[in-house]
Amino acid sequence: MDINATFIGQIIVFLIMLWFIAKVVVPMIAAPISERHKKIADGLAAAERGQKDLLAAESRVDAIVREARARALQIEAQAQAQANEIIEAASAAQPSRERGYCNPPSSRLRSSGKARAMSFASR
Repeated sequence: MDINATFIGQIIVFLIMLWFIAKVVVPMIAAPISERHKKIADGLAAAERGQKDLLAAESRVDAIVREARARALQIEAQAQAQANEIIEAASAAQPSRERGYCNPPSSRLRSSGKARAMSFASR
């Protein structure tokens, strides 16, 4: 193999091109790539935070729903007790059957008690 001036010139031009690519072209390509990499990492971190926030919100919702159900049961029990008191009071206030009077149907009183309970619960 003959090493002549043309071959040495080609090696010098090749090394200059390598240096130019390393100093100019690679940073021009690497900067947007690293920027994109950072955006993707930030997006993944935000998604992870969002998942954690969602889980926390779901647990708060479950607690609120449990509390609301307990409150509804309490209101229903109060309404039932109040309806029973109304029925007992109405039964005690009515004249006895022995005198020929009839008591009003208790179902009507119960339904009115339930209606009052439902209106109270909807407040």
